Amino acid sequence: MASSSSPSQWLRGETEATRARAHITELVRSQKASLRSISRAAGVSSAVVQQIHSGRQGKVSRHCERLILDVTPERILQTAGGRNFVPKTGTLRRLEALQAIGWPLACISEIAGVNTEDIRRSRGPWVQAAQAAAIGVTYVRLSDRRGPSSRTSIRAAKLGYLGPIHWDDDTIDNATVSPLEMLPQPRNAEALVEDVDFLIRTGRSLHEISERLGRPWPTIARRLYRYGRHELIAKAVQAS
Repeated sequence: MASSSSPSQWLRGETEATRARAHITELVRSQKASLRSISRAAGVSSAVVQQIHSGRQGKVSRHCERLILDVTPERILQTAGGRNFVPKTGTLRRLEALQAIGWPLACISEIAGVNTEDIRRSRGPWVQAAQAAAIGVTYVRLSDRRGPSSRTSIRAAKLGYLGPIHWDDDTIDNATVSPLEMLPQPRNAEALVEDVDFLIRTGRSLHEISERLGRPWPTIARRLYRYGRHELIAKAVQAS
């Protein structure tokens, strides 16, 4: 009588490495994952992953293939050295926005206490949560004032970097959200415009305007920008 096969027996033997190679390539392409992070998530030797990816290894055990095919972006994140990582989108946008208004990466790094060049140059789509938080705090601190380097802002403009005025605090971390565009001024914006205009005419500073309206000045400025009230932004900055 033929013996029944256990599920693990179906994973014995070898198969072409085509599927495993395609999956590795897709993770590298779409997720900017490193081969080392893929091997860690799969529980497979990094040397094997490298050989499969390069095409030097044409065959792979079925068990190894299954381990590689089971790797997802979420698993890569979970096994990233035990550290807490978050998507890098918002952090990169904040760095670009600060450069757009004249803050060099060296200044941002010094204030935030993190190496922003390493973050910018890293291939992966993730950043350590602590680094992201530090950049976030620095962004709030600097985004309402011009930086010291006109050369940085000129270079940023050539690279197409968008300043803080183009990003909403609530959505800057969302990769599916596009930069803010100017919108027709809705009725509920009239009160905001009137309040800002009154506070400017009575000599209030940006800090005082923020306190009176109960929201950060960058958020107020972004909304004014979207309503086409650039002159109010300029007056408020000049008055301060």
